[in-house]
Amino acid sequence: MYKLSEVASMLKTEKINIIEILIEHKLELDDYIQKRSGVTLITGEGITIINSILNGDDFKITGSKEEEVKDSLVESKELKVTFSENTIDEKFNVLENNVQLKDDEIEYKESNSEKLEDYVVKMAELNELFLKMNSLKSEILSLDSEITRKNEAIINYRKILIEDIRWISMLEDKLNYKIEEFERKEEEAKKSIVKKFFNR
Repeated sequence: MYKLSEVASMLKTEKINIIEILIEHKLELDDYIQKRSGVTLITGEGITIINSILNGDDFKITGSKEEEVKDSLVESKELKVTFSENTIDEKFNVLENNVQLKDDEIEYKESNSEKLEDYVVKMAELNELFLKMNSLKSEILSLDSEITRKNEAIINYRKILIEDIRWISMLEDKLNYKIEEFERKEEEAKKSIVKKFFNR
């Protein structure tokens, strides 16, 4: 009994092709297929039939014994399983490649770890810069409010100053009027005294 992967290897085809044949020719091949622990197994005679189907030949189910079919398949040039003379070297190369892949994976993870650390540091720096910017923004807003208050105070002071100047101007006018009136009365008094003096 052979697994699907073994049958595909023996017949030098893809496993999917074997599966398609098993589906399309289920009735013809049902007696040559068994399942054990969920694994599909095919008898030697079943392999012969599948091979005929792959080659486009007409096949006829016979009562050949499985061992005889197995021997004929092994001896058949078309179905002979070929093994690489360098199997050990190939396995070593595969192992070496796997080790290299692991090294690359570790290096990649370390590189990503360093990048992540750099990212965390940069984010911390950006966060600190953001906090400083917010602090400066608050200070600027505070200064702006203070400048606004001072401008309002200056405007109010100018209004008061203008009002004071107006009152001072009014007082000056009154004072000038009083001085002129005093000088006029003084002049009249002098004239009156002179007149009285000459009228004696």
